[in-house]
Amino acid sequence: VQYIQVSKNDYITRLRRVFKSNEFVNIQFEDNTVKKARADSKVYGIQIKQYYYSTNYGDVGYLFLMIDLDTITDPKIWVRTWQPQKNADGSIYGLENFSIQ
Repeated sequence: VQYIQVSKNDYITRLRRVFKSNEFVNIQFEDNTVKKARADSKVYGIQIKQYYYSTNYGDVGYLFLMIDLDTITDPKIWVRTWQPQKNADGSIYGLENFSIQ
């Protein structure tokens, strides 16, 4: 496990570099699951199988996003995980793997 924390500006800057350095970026999703953290919460977990192909890189794996929609015009991604394959028990990271205050 590698933990990396970046600001929104740094994340957007990194994305701009990816798009500038590739002739194309093709991302496809399947097996999407969305869950609400708690009934009284505006935090959601999204699990997605992602296919990523670009000019110089490609992979397939599982993406998890924990998104806070408390302020709908300013959503926050609290957690983003990426794993190239499912866990040994067939699961992927989700809300149950994180403490939500």
